[in-house]
Amino acid sequence: FRIKDLMLLFKNSILCLSLFTITLFSQDSFLKDDKWNFHELRKAYSKDSSKWPKPDLDEGIEHNELKAVSTVSDEILKQPIVKLGQRLFHEPRLSKNNDISCATCHVPNNAFIQNTSVSVGHNGLVGTRNAPTLFGLQNSKNLFWDGRAKSLEEQAIGPILNPVEMGFTKEEFKEKIKNLTGYEDELKVIFGDDKLTVDRITDSLAAYEKTLKAPKTKFDAFMEGDSDALNDREILGLHIFRTKARCLNCHSGETFSDDKFHNLGLTYYGREKYEDFGLYNITKNNDDVGKFKTPTLRQISNTAPYMHNGLFPHLRGVTNMYNAGMFHHKPKEHQINDPKFPKTSPILKKLNLTKEEQSALILFLQTL
Repeated sequence: FRIKDLMLLFKNSILCLSLFTITLFSQDSFLKDDKWNFHELRKAYSKDSSKWPKPDLDEGIEHNELKAVSTVSDEILKQPIVKLGQRLFHEPRLSKNNDISCATCHVPNNAFIQNTSVSVGHNGLVGTRNAPTLFGLQNSKNLFWDGRAKSLEEQAIGPILNPVEMGFTKEEFKEKIKNLTGYEDELKVIFGDDKLTVDRITDSLAAYEKTLKAPKTKFDAFMEGDSDALNDREILGLHIFRTKARCLNCHSGETFSDDKFHNLGLTYYGREKYEDFGLYNITKNNDDVGKFKTPTLRQISNTAPYMHNGLFPHLRGVTNMYNAGMFHHKPKEHQINDPKFPKTSPILKKLNLTKEEQSALILFLQTL
């Protein structure tokens, strides 16, 4: 061989070795001959979460690892303002016709949801969005599906002043609560007098809602050191959640939510009856058309139906759609130059999950 030929052969050998190495390490080390090594998976995930296998995250996504749910102290739960907020949460007189309360759509003993596609307000009026659970909103800076409230205090007044929900205008509500009796003793203890005001109602409701944490489950027991709390299939589901299914891009931390907004292709653009622009309705930014807040996955097996419009009645349907990459609509001829044509998030890609992997993912979600 000439020197030049030897150098070329050396370079090609290095290239082949590099490609082999990349291929080797891009494959899941727990999967061999289409069989999962459950022993090694359990060993890997029984370690501290900081030492778990590297997750599959898009560029620019901050790694916020999954956490066990924290608890609220008894001292906070016993605060008079929290107890007042709990009473007001169940108060139907906060609706125009005295027929519904906050607890009507957010049922406390049902994971604070109603299990209907969309909410039903006073006089049987039907809304356009699903009522999400109230678990885990303590530190959220974006309330409602479209983020129109930035605090729980601001959120609390929203349904009261919504014509389809509790039905008041602000002036009507102020007049109504002047004669709302039965809270005088509590008001004196908390505020020094028995006057019921809009701010006192929203502050009390917010104080109560800040205590609403999802109950601990076997996932939390696993996170807190009980390595046997999850079975092999559930641990496989945890691994799929963090890697191949790419869920950690949006569902992370204690609440399994990034508290951000994404377009899943569910805008129903151009279909007047179902069309919902989401975050755009608040920001008027064309890039926000069709974006909705990432919901918590806590208690997900109890909070069907899913999505902002309650489109999916079962978890299997949700995972099927994510596995397919969700909806990436192409504009019709008359929509090509429309700046409001919604763009599905690039985070959403075809996943190619096997039936075994998809089933394991659902089993894991049911541990939350």
